[in-house]
Amino acid sequence: MDSSNNQINEKNDSPSALEQLKELTKSTPTLTEEQQKVFDLVFNSTVEIIKNAMNAQSTSDYFIVSLTVAEVIKAIEKSGLMGADKKALAIYMGRKILEHEASDKKELLILYDLSAESILEKMIDVSKNVNSTVVSAIEKTKEEIQTMAKPKGCCSIM
Repeated sequence: MDSSNNQINEKNDSPSALEQLKELTKSTPTLTEEQQKVFDLVFNSTVEIIKNAMNAQSTSDYFIVSLTVAEVIKAIEKSGLMGADKKALAIYMGRKILEHEASDKKELLILYDLSAESILEKMIDVSKNVNSTVVSAIEKTKEEIQTMAKPKGCCSIM
């Protein structure tokens, strides 16, 4: 019996998932100077887009989180930031936008913290596949145009 009580006590001593999540949301990353410049440049315009979506009737929290991630990606896409810097800024900025516009909706903020990174990764993956498909189609079209432009058969003049 003693060993089962110890196990229960050990489980109670470890932080719950909710407590771990609270700790995660408390940590605020420090932006680099370049990230801060991009943040300052695009934050207000991106907030307006999200605010309009949140004011729409029957907009689900899942949609708001996905839209927030998508709009932030679009806003910082041409910033010059690369890879991990861009990703870190996107996650940070999305959180700040939702804190700004929905500070009273704790469930929305928790949903964002739990899903934003995986949504961002999925959007990046889709974007890469779409981009490679478009590039392939453009190359194929160029080849077809070049083939059509070359004179063929008996009527070509040399």
